Amino acid sequence: MNWDNPLLTYIAFGIILVIGKNLKGKLYFNHKKRFLKLLNKSEKIAANYKGGYSGDLLSAEEFHSELATAISKYRNGDDTQLDLFYLWFAPTCAWDDFIGIEGENLANEIFELLVNMKKKAK
Repeated sequence: MNWDNPLLTYIAFGIILVIGKNLKGKLYFNHKKRFLKLLNKSEKIAANYKGGYSGDLLSAEEFHSELATAISKYRNGDDTQLDLFYLWFAPTCAWDDFIGIEGENLANEIFELLVNMKKKAK
C-alpha cells in the first residue's frame, strides 16, 4: 500500500479520529457510571447525619436533601451539577463538615473522579 496518495492518508486519519472519539466516549461513560455509584453511596451515608452547618447549608439534613436532588438532576443529564459536587466533595468542604472522617475516603474518590471528568469535558 502506498501512503503517498492523499486520499488514503485522509481516510486513515478519519478512521483514527472516529476510533479515538468512540474510545473517549466509552471511558467517559465508565467514569460517569462509577461516579453515579459513588454518589448514591454518599447519599445513603449523608442520610444518617443530623445538625451542623457548612457555608450556605444550615444542617446535614439540608445537605442530604440538596445532594439527593443534585444526584437526580445529574442522572437525568444535567451536567451543571458537577460544579456543586466539586464544591461539596472538595477537601475541607461540605462533605467533610457534615460527615467527617467516616466519609473521607469516599469523598476523596469522588473528588478525584470529578477532577478527571471535568478535565475530559473541556
